[in-house]
Amino acid sequence: MDKIMSTPCCHKTSRRWFGFAEWLAPTAILILLPKCPMCLAAYVAALTGVGLSFAGASEFRAALVIVCVAALSYLVTRKTCRVVAKRVRSTSSRAVFSPIKSPENAL
Repeated sequence: MDKIMSTPCCHKTSRRWFGFAEWLAPTAILILLPKCPMCLAAYVAALTGVGLSFAGASEFRAALVIVCVAALSYLVTRKTCRVVAKRVRSTSSRAVFSPIKSPENAL
């Protein structure tokens, strides 16, 4: 029975890889996104066969930046909340509650 319980779970490994991919996708898009809208239009045309105008490529680039920054902001906020909640749980379980002594009772 102990042998079965001590084997690592495959769900934890897949969850870790998914968590890594969550951070990797928007970060890679922001890193690889060209600054020039015409370069972005050329990449889109080369990869998909769809042609974009300069204005369309500029709007598409701005939308990609906004979506990636929003996704990264969400991930940072979620991670921060989890860390804070974990810290609060760990400190509250160790806390020893004693009655509050008022200045009048201290004498």
